[in-house]
Amino acid sequence: MRGGQVIALVLLTVVFVAAFAFVALPRSDSKTAARVLTDQGYTKVGTTGYRWLGCSRGDLFHTGFTAVTPAGRTVKGVVCSS
Repeated sequence: MRGGQVIALVLLTVVFVAAFAFVALPRSDSKTAARVLTDQGYTKVGTTGYRWLGCSRGDLFHTGFTAVTPAGRTVKGVVCSS
């Protein structure tokens, strides 16, 4: 291989790895989850990071939370969003 081909191959590999990491790595969105919960009347909202279970395959973000419901009960759950 020539120098230009090696550089092109390396760049292509880096782009592929970065794209795979973006799609495959788990993500959570604390700001959106907290906003959605407070908009629904929940208080003392705390996010607990990524949750593997509770969302569908199509959901990009799976954010765990603890909060107090409008009725005053403490709950745990997951906010799913795209």
